[in-house]
Amino acid sequence: MLGKSAAYMNFTNDVELDFIRGYLSSSSFKDYCDNAVSGTTINNIGLAAIGNTRVTLPPLNEQKEIVMEIKKRTAEIDQSINLQSQQIQKLKEYRTVLIDAAVTGKIRVG
Repeated sequence: MLGKSAAYMNFTNDVELDFIRGYLSSSSFKDYCDNAVSGTTINNIGLAAIGNTRVTLPPLNEQKEIVMEIKKRTAEIDQSINLQSQQIQKLKEYRTVLIDAAVTGKIRVG
């Protein structure tokens, strides 16, 4: 339920939506929102503050290049995280096997 606290943005064809999505997810935009809130018990950002939001947009081809680079680097990071997770899982399995072998006397601990 959004209630009355909702806003939308319209963009022209010279905007890469993933570029805008990235900006709206950025710490810069979060800082702007943190500084623009008003209210006592429930913080709100007024339509005027949203309407006055300024985004510096490079040319469309540069926006696309930036988005592609971010996606490429994000994929590399995700791959690295996945590899580390697999290694952690293998180490946990090895630990379980090692404990089992020690408890059942298959190996000597000492």
